[in-house]
Amino acid sequence: MPSPISQSVSPSTRHPVLPGDIVLQAMAPSGVELIVGIRNEVNFGSFVIVGPGGVLVELANQVLGAGHPLLVEASGIDVAGALAGVPGLQKVTPEGEGAWRVVADRDVRAAVAQRIVSSGGALTRLADLQPSLEEVYTRYFQLEVRHAA
Repeated sequence: MPSPISQSVSPSTRHPVLPGDIVLQAMAPSGVELIVGIRNEVNFGSFVIVGPGGVLVELANQVLGAGHPLLVEASGIDVAGALAGVPGLQKVTPEGEGAWRVVADRDVRAAVAQRIVSSGGALTRLADLQPSLEEVYTRYFQLEVRHAA
């Protein structure tokens, strides 16, 4: 049986889904929540993005602050300089020899990888630093204790 949302969408707008389109889908039954995306970047190729989704992401943003932290390991270029101007990028901080912590207001992994490679750098690691469930809950309960005092 079609949902009220799908009934309100005219058949001509259901397919094909184009870049920038918004797709609505019924919520899956309870269980592990993931966000999955597929991108195709001209200079980088196709890739799949998989990460935690739903309530965990919302709670992490409330407790730890919104943002998409990454660990970038690269060589052969000035990484901070190469990443200057990437839309959504908020901060690039050196983390040691050949490593930088990148924080953005959205997922910039594709743009970061493309910018480093197109600038002549060797990208050796690009890791999502989303917090673990333990980190989120530890921080949440620290804040609760502080507010209760």
